[in-house]
Amino acid sequence: MGYKMSESELSTKIFFGAVGAVVVGGGLLWLVNGGGNIMPDKKDSKESAKQEQKKNQTKKKKPVVIPKPVDPYADEEVDTLTATIFDSQYRSIAYRSPDSKSMIDIVPVTYVFAKADDGQHTFVYLSNKPVPKGVAEIAFVPDEDGEIQPNEIVNRYVGKKFRATNSTEPLEAEGIVKLIEYNF
Repeated sequence: MGYKMSESELSTKIFFGAVGAVVVGGGLLWLVNGGGNIMPDKKDSKESAKQEQKKNQTKKKKPVVIPKPVDPYADEEVDTLTATIFDSQYRSIAYRSPDSKSMIDIVPVTYVFAKADDGQHTFVYLSNKPVPKGVAEIAFVPDEDGEIQPNEIVNRYVGKKFRATNSTEPLEAEGIVKLIEYNF
């Protein structure tokens, strides 16, 4: 009769066999990939670090600085209207810098729909904050022709060197909201 191994002996031999296979496989992979110097001298590591630093420097691009004014319509004349806000819809205007064709960021835009004694009104609010329904006093910068150009909003909100990318159609609104007050 032959020698019978216990379960623990068998599992130990399988474990060490698997570890050995991983070590041998890793060594072969290391050799196939060029090996490398196990104990590099200081000169090699300094050269390697310099080459890596040069690689990283060439990849870096200048960041685009996007100034955000506190109130892009601060110098404009403001009208007020007391009305009931009954709906709001969010959209955005993507923009880019003149030297880029890809989008940099967005200007948040919310359409605000309100009813007053003289009829329905549509405004544009440069915010992504929720606009609750209800009676409110709306302070807004009136627009003469009722069509606000996306580039005008981008120029005022971000800066004159930026351009709208996703829309050239005007936003149909009576004006741009500066403030909505519910407790007046």
